[in-house]
Amino acid sequence: MKKKIVIVLIVIVLLVLLIPIPRHLKDGGTVEYRALTYKIAKVHKLNDDSSNGYETGTRILLFGKEIYSNVSLEKSENKKDDKQEINEGKKYSKVIDNTVIELTIPNDWKYEEEKVKKDDSSIFALKLLKDENNRSATLYYFKTDFGYCGTARINEKITLNNGLEATVGYYGEVEKSLSDISFYDVNPKIAIINNELKEDEAKELLEFIKTFEIKELTDVIMDNLDKIAEVTDNTSSNPYDYTKNDYYKDIVSLGNDAVKVLENMYKKGELTGVNAYLSALAIQDITKCNLYEKYGYDWSTAEEFYKLWKNDNCSYQS
Repeated sequence: MKKKIVIVLIVIVLLVLLIPIPRHLKDGGTVEYRALTYKIAKVHKLNDDSSNGYETGTRILLFGKEIYSNVSLEKSENKKDDKQEINEGKKYSKVIDNTVIELTIPNDWKYEEEKVKKDDSSIFALKLLKDENNRSATLYYFKTDFGYCGTARINEKITLNNGLEATVGYYGEVEKSLSDISFYDVNPKIAIINNELKEDEAKELLEFIKTFEIKELTDVIMDNLDKIAEVTDNTSSNPYDYTKNDYYKDIVSLGNDAVKVLENMYKKGELTGVNAYLSALAIQDITKCNLYEKYGYDWSTAEEFYKLWKNDNCSYQS
């Protein structure tokens, strides 16, 4: 009798240890078979690098240790090594007219955004101040291309840290006085106008202005999406794993300006697979509008999200 009980117990234990429970993941079709002693994953997940948009394969884990896989396991550390901020300075970033401008401003300089009126020649103005005496320079985003005049003008080129060139304008043949800095190679509407900075202060300005970056908003988004793919375990079947890094946070930090751009990029087919899904998550995080919490809509694909989403105002199509 005792022998039979022992056999029954052994059978029960074996069943518990060996019989798997299937689990369907929302990553494009991956199915995991989990038991206490092993896990088998039939991978079918979104992958933009694949020719058909999916990555397929099999993973087998025994007691938590992988013993077989034909799915790429390349990983990168979740660090922003190429985006380390300069120690001596404040990182400034702003989105203007679908353009992102970035600048590292020394700690002994101040800055303030100025209000612009509808009839002003610019749509944005950032004053860079050395001290309290209004000696400053102002970075403008003009409505039209920046232009200059004057026969006594001298133009010189400086190279920015990103390898692009800016044009520095001076007046005066003997003692050159800084007039302006323009960025025609990247955006001819952006220029910096000097407002009575002293010679040594103007030299300081020219040094830290080399950190200036001008990028299209779509390029910034795509750059961050590429970095997300690099720092995320591409065998992960949980799409939220792709949001646990600074590059995803950078997309969200772009704010409401990025919402329309993300929508348009998706509609044009520029965002597919994981990137399309991340664009939907980013829109929800930017707008603080969770469709499931507000309306009970549980979307599982980017296509479903964009069918529900409308005009980035938390309304939906029925």
